[in-house]
Amino acid sequence: AGNTNYFNINTSNFPDTINPSEARIVWYPLKEAFLTGRVLIESPDSVGLNSMATGFESKAIGNYSQALGYKVVSEGLNSTAIGYKSRAAGENSYAFGSNVLAADSNSYAFGNKSAALAKGSIVIGIQDTAFKNSSMALGYNTKARGLASFTMGAYTSAEDTLDVAMGYHTIASGGGSTAMGWYSQAKGGASLAMGDSTNAEGMASLALGSQTLASGDFSTSMGVKTIASGENSTAMGDSSLASGFASTAMGYQTEAHGMNTIAMGDNTVAWGDASVAMGSNTHANGLFSLAIGNMSIADNDASVSIGDQTHANGLASWAAGTHTVAEGDASTAFGFYTHAVAGGSFVLGGFNEVFSGNNAYDPFSALFIIGNGTDEGSRHNAFTVLKSGSIGINTNTPTELFTVNGNGRFQGNLSYTGSLINSKKTKIKSAFESNYNNYYKISEVENYINNNKHLPWISSDIYVKDGIDISLLSIKTLEAVENQQLQIIELNNQLKEKDKTIKELENKMDEMNKRLSEIEKVIQKNNK
Repeated sequence: AGNTNYFNINTSNFPDTINPSEARIVWYPLKEAFLTGRVLIESPDSVGLNSMATGFESKAIGNYSQALGYKVVSEGLNSTAIGYKSRAAGENSYAFGSNVLAADSNSYAFGNKSAALAKGSIVIGIQDTAFKNSSMALGYNTKARGLASFTMGAYTSAEDTLDVAMGYHTIASGGGSTAMGWYSQAKGGASLAMGDSTNAEGMASLALGSQTLASGDFSTSMGVKTIASGENSTAMGDSSLASGFASTAMGYQTEAHGMNTIAMGDNTVAWGDASVAMGSNTHANGLFSLAIGNMSIADNDASVSIGDQTHANGLASWAAGTHTVAEGDASTAFGFYTHAVAGGSFVLGGFNEVFSGNNAYDPFSALFIIGNGTDEGSRHNAFTVLKSGSIGINTNTPTELFTVNGNGRFQGNLSYTGSLINSKKTKIKSAFESNYNNYYKISEVENYINNNKHLPWISSDIYVKDGIDISLLSIKTLEAVENQQLQIIELNNQLKEKDKTIKELENKMDEMNKRLSEIEKVIQKNNK
């Protein structure tokens, strides 16, 4: 106890070594350094100018350095090491914690078993490593391997220059890429992956959400399980796929496969280049095709299908409405359960009667139809135009250029230059036939008119509710004219008979006058 020195100061002017270590307070005049604690000086070079070392066998080797703790070492100029077995090797470096290393100039290491290995690198946390200049690793077991890279969280890794990885088990490896979240990876240059298990593999790609993949260059994938594999493609929503160049898929299980395609909604598919499918379960299969609505399909190039369960099969065909089908090339079906079969045909209305036909020119195939059927079993056409130019109203088979199956009404004038023919080809019984039995004498006609207010050959049937039955009137008028002609003939015959009688009477009168003249002569002679 008598030899114990509680304040043991060595002021020797000569370089000295203390090895093994001793409990000392040492002023080291040669280096103007101060050491205290369990001092270990293995050689004069292990003490830095104006340095300070305290603790257990700590070493302040660098000039103007500080070492505080248990076996810590500050080797660099102006470096500082504090803690447990920490080491500040670089100029102006700082190591604070347990088993941390600041290896290069201006590097900083904080935490436990972390290492800042390059110039200007920073680590903060547990088992973190910053490998390249100006890199930073924060958290638990993070690795910043790229130049000026940044990693933060747990088990994250920034592999290339300017990469950023944050979260849990994220990896940024593309160069200028960013990965954030849970098991996300940004592999493409300047790519961004954020969320849960997202992957941005393409250059400048973006993956956001959960289990999304942006593998095409400049692609974007957002939502849940979406995939943007085409260059410049976009996939958004749930389980959507955009595989074509500059394609877009948005919604639930939508697919945009062709170049410049768009698929939006629920289970829509756009296959053809520049095609668009929108709604629910729509398919745009042809080039430049469009399908919108519910279960609508545009099968051919430049086809359009809009509405509920419409189907455009033909080239440049158009189907719109409900359950419409445009089958022929350049055909159009609008309305309710309409069906356009022939090429270039146009159908409106509902439940039209379906024509057979094809894309070749057929004068008897339909060009334009207005359907007015009521159901599948009662299909009917109100108006039909054939490719020959023939028009049918209430008939599919017009036999003339204009055919009407039914009654017609005109409020204006009806002008025509040809003949007016009764298409029923009614057999007219001529008044000139021997078995004609509807002949009226003139006196009988007069009595009939007085009693019935119309000619006997023109029955009341021609007087319909809103006018006169022209076709029946023509037939009855012909019969009346024939009867009148017979009456004229009869009158003429009667006049001839009367002329004959008058002639006979005139002859008799002449004979009588002649006889009277002779009698007068006899009387005059006798009087003399």
